Amino acid sequence: MKKLILLLIAVALFAGVTAVPVMAEDTPASLAGITTVDAATVKKWLDSGEKMVILDPRKDSDYKEKGHIPTAINCPVGTETDIKDDTIAKTVEHLKACKALAAVDKGKKIVAYCNGAACWMSPKAALALKKMGYTNVDWFRTGVKEWQEKGFPME
Repeated sequence: MKKLILLLIAVALFAGVTAVPVMAEDTPASLAGITTVDAATVKKWLDSGEKMVILDPRKDSDYKEKGHIPTAINCPVGTETDIKDDTIAKTVEHLKACKALAAVDKGKKIVAYCNGAACWMSPKAALALKKMGYTNVDWFRTGVKEWQEKGFPME
C-alpha cells in the first residue's frame, strides 16, 4: 500500500510539472540588416506623412478584433516561434500570397510589427521581406504592446 501511495504522489507531481504552460521566449533584440524602431518613431513617421507601409502579420482575428496601428495592412504569417531558415522560407510564401503587399515597391519603407517582444510574427515577416528583395525594412519589435502603453490610436 505504501508503494502505491508513493507511486500516486510521484504521478501527481509529474503531472503537475508537465501541466505548467511553456512561455515563448522573447524575440532577439535585433535582426541582421534590419533597423529596430520604437513606437515614438513609427508615430512620428505616421504624423509626418512618411511614405511607408506598416505591415501587421498577426492573425486576421487579432488585426480586426484587437485593432491595429492606423494604415497597417494585414498579411498573416505562421505562428512558429523561431527565425530558422525553413521558417523564413514558409513566411516568404505567406507574404507572397498577400495581395496588399504585392503592389508595394521593393524600395518603399516597410515597418513590420506584431503584439510585442514575445511575438515572433514580425521578426519572421521582416526577415522574409528582406529575403524577398525589399530594401527598406524596419522592425517595430515592441509592437502593439508599446503602442498601446503610449496611448497611441488603434484602428
